[in-house]
Amino acid sequence: MNKRKKKTIFGLAAVLMLLAPSEAKAQPFDATIPGTKMTLEQCFQLADKQNLTLQAGRKSIERAKVMEGTAWDVDKTEIAFGQNPASSGDTDNAFAFLQGIEFPTVYTARRGQLKAETQAEKSRLGVTNQQIKLEIASAYYAMLYQTHRLSILQRQDSILDRYCDVAEKRYKAGEARKLEFLTAERLRNENHLEMANVKSEAENKQLELMALLNTDQPVLPAESHIFALESPVSGTFNYQQTADAQYQQDRLKALDKEVKCAKAGYAPSLSLTVRTQALISSWDPYHIDRQRFTEGNFFGFEIGVGVPLFYGATKAKVKAAKKNREVAELEMQQERREKERDYRLGYNRFQNAAKRMAYYNGENISKAKEIVRLSTAEYESGEISYVEYANALQEAIDMGMKHADVINEYNEAALALLGLSNNL
Repeated sequence: MNKRKKKTIFGLAAVLMLLAPSEAKAQPFDATIPGTKMTLEQCFQLADKQNLTLQAGRKSIERAKVMEGTAWDVDKTEIAFGQNPASSGDTDNAFAFLQGIEFPTVYTARRGQLKAETQAEKSRLGVTNQQIKLEIASAYYAMLYQTHRLSILQRQDSILDRYCDVAEKRYKAGEARKLEFLTAERLRNENHLEMANVKSEAENKQLELMALLNTDQPVLPAESHIFALESPVSGTFNYQQTADAQYQQDRLKALDKEVKCAKAGYAPSLSLTVRTQALISSWDPYHIDRQRFTEGNFFGFEIGVGVPLFYGATKAKVKAAKKNREVAELEMQQERREKERDYRLGYNRFQNAAKRMAYYNGENISKAKEIVRLSTAEYESGEISYVEYANALQEAIDMGMKHADVINEYNEAALALLGLSNNL
């Protein structure tokens, strides 16, 4: 077999390995560690059960629900014992029961506020759930992207191993200079370094995903290669249909109830006092003959109304509650503007990423094949050196990496839009 035929066989092998579908040989980035393969939807389901942030959010709702029981917070009942030995006309020894209460509308307003705060906590959990989903999806697809890059580098490593072996044999046979072998070895070593870097990035994303799922079991994507999201992305954004808007609206309702509760401070308060005779015959320091009324103990009561003559503090509380509501309204408007701006910017990024991905899905593959074909023919005819040939092979690999990059960029842009519109 002559040298030209050897080069042809090597070139064709390189072409086949470079252009083979990535899913055929993709491997987990660390096959030595047992991991659970999960789809994105399965990750969402597991996070719903185990994510600590979501659990804390549910506890906040439970706490708000319990706090509704404090709406009817009646003042403590005062029990007093009185002794009046100076006048036999009084009830003398007596037990008194005193109870003060707010006007009923105060309790009603307070209960309404607490119920509104419970609903706001539920809406806040909806916002948190969307944020957790976005973080999980981002980590999931970033991990898939890194594992895909690693699979490309692993295929490239096998090509470079073969290249080094051929270069070494040619050098020993006197058919090539030592520089060719050293160049091939350098390329292989650099590829090993890049593989270690990509593996580290994949491991970092795996740890992020495990933390979000609150699991110690390594998690691997169920898919074996990177792919473009097929989730629909709209060019229009409706803030009012998002979880953020729902939370802000419920928050405003709670603040409206707070204003109403503050105004209830203008209502009068009520008090009730009940006294009953408790004659102690042994207590007679002035030697006055006192006998219990034969028909029963004396009984008396008082009903009082507390009129808020000084309402400066209440007026200030009402004003402060209104200011809180105004601040929340401004924050909602600001958030709406920011979300709309972010969506417009994200949609522009998404469109650019879609164009880039369309280019690499089409011309990129054909150009990679053409580069390898031409470089192989020119190397065999002696028109280019082995270094140029190695660079051509490297360029074909780079195209595969760029293809993965644009898919990842597309997915990141799509996830950002889906996260803003709550469509995850």
